[in-house]
Amino acid sequence: MSGSSFFSEENLIRHSSLQYKFALGIHHQSSHGKDGVPTMYPNSWSWGKHVFSHSQLEVKKEDQEHAAMFLVHSTLLTIVTQIDAVFGKAIPNRFESDDGELKNSAIISRMIRNAYAHNPFFPVWKIQPDWRNKIYEVVNVISVDTTDLHGKALNRSDYGGPLAILMLAEKAIGYLGQSNAGEFR
Repeated sequence: MSGSSFFSEENLIRHSSLQYKFALGIHHQSSHGKDGVPTMYPNSWSWGKHVFSHSQLEVKKEDQEHAAMFLVHSTLLTIVTQIDAVFGKAIPNRFESDDGELKNSAIISRMIRNAYAHNPFFPVWKIQPDWRNKIYEVVNVISVDTTDLHGKALNRSDYGGPLAILMLAEKAIGYLGQSNAGEFR
């Protein structure tokens, strides 16, 4: 797991973080900018046998805020899925780890991933029975109290919001460095 490789586990989390940050910026611009999000579409675009015109590709100004909001949801699914996948590959015993914060990081990323996986635009908590009615915390990063969450619509405040997700990604990258050193194997 070389950190210098474009597709290393660490970089896959970094790439998903960049995508999430970009989506957050687009959403902010679309909801606060009076002119919407500046975009440039080609006059036409073809792929294989299909061709779209400029008007078929363009997202109109009045639709940009909703499109950007759903882009944020999609990229949040991407980042937590990437964290969960990388943890699974690098630290297979993460859910049983003696390191409480590593274990909580893994459980939180899995729970949020599960909530978004079946409907990223309207996520619902799907918490496995042995993780219910507990508090999972990574100090100064993210916290989820699963009491009565199962089956409810996910709210950003349930886990601390977008910045908590970005901080969780950074924490996960740190764990990968420890895993590469053999600490968690």
